[in-house]
Amino acid sequence: MSVFIVPTTPPHPQTLLWFHARDVLLGSNYRFQNFELAAALAANCEHRDAQWLTQVFQKHNGVPKTWREAQEWFLAEENPLALALAFALALAFASRSGRVGVANRSDLIEKLRAETKCPFAQIVFAQMLYYDGNTKIETEAEVFLLAKCAAMQDERNAWNVLHLCFFYGIGTASNKPLAFQCLRRGAELGDNMAMAQYAEYFSSEPANVQLFMGYSGQLPPRFDTYQPEYFLWCGKLATNCKTLASDVQDSFCTSANEIVNDYINPTSAVPLTGKTVFQIGASICQHNGYHWRTLKMNGGVAENMKLAVKLHNTWCRLTRTAVGVWCCIAIRCGIPRDIRRLIGEIVWASRRDALYDLDATDKTIVYRQGTRHSTRKRSKLSRTNNKK
Repeated sequence: MSVFIVPTTPPHPQTLLWFHARDVLLGSNYRFQNFELAAALAANCEHRDAQWLTQVFQKHNGVPKTWREAQEWFLAEENPLALALAFALALAFASRSGRVGVANRSDLIEKLRAETKCPFAQIVFAQMLYYDGNTKIETEAEVFLLAKCAAMQDERNAWNVLHLCFFYGIGTASNKPLAFQCLRRGAELGDNMAMAQYAEYFSSEPANVQLFMGYSGQLPPRFDTYQPEYFLWCGKLATNCKTLASDVQDSFCTSANEIVNDYINPTSAVPLTGKTVFQIGASICQHNGYHWRTLKMNGGVAENMKLAVKLHNTWCRLTRTAVGVWCCIAIRCGIPRDIRRLIGEIVWASRRDALYDLDATDKTIVYRQGTRHSTRKRSKLSRTNNKK
């Protein structure tokens, strides 16, 4: 029996752009349906399916006015038939109609069963089987197989179906750590519901986190190893989908307030390192105004959030200064540009591991003297002296 491995490489930007265009076209993934925007996004995308969609619109010299008109266009397409049928069924599914011409829905599903050659067609067919409420063992096995085949081609919607299969044992043995990995991959590919569920896992009890992440021994005494993930995905969710972000807003504020309080006034023998506080500040800065309406209701919580933002901005500024100093030294030493850039990126990526701390007495950032501006002044002065 082959081992199923979830990819860890970052998604290709063109793939993410295509998924966004497809969401706008179908009105799925908490996106408003907008055919003109979908056509514009697809025209600027190099993905194979995006180019096919652009050709469909060009045949009709424009964009459809309604989802039923778009459905008729897709049903008239024959190459590739699987992709066209998948879009026709997905439009009805996303529009909560559940029907294609009312009478021939079952016929089209059977056609799709015979034409599942592309990953999107595979996962649309799997979703039709799963949400039709058919709980036969043969059907569950077919759902799992279709989702697995689509996921192997990195189809985003397949990862959430695989997460459900592995979590509840649908068509396969239950494997919650693997379900956890599938959910993360879906979140990385832009599935907003996957982002919300993935963040929710990290806000649950430590015993559940241990189960989801597959820890074999005791969990670390502090949350620093996995708690930043919760705030990271809350910030991404706030950027991508305000509807779901509002659902996690209260838990975000409560957890963040406790973390910052514990960081300022340590009550444990193993104090927090600041990585989690940094991520809290990053999540707030990532989406302007995120959470502030709730935070203003409670002055203490708002102050703690401002401290997290201040710590995040300071660590970023100091790390940026360190990268600038490294580049100056590397240029003088004649280090090649590619190596300079690589080491600079490594230094920048380590900004959340900085050791600068918050002073508990005056609640300010404590760090070494010197700023980027003063460094630039010294550099200009030294260049002037060299010219003389």
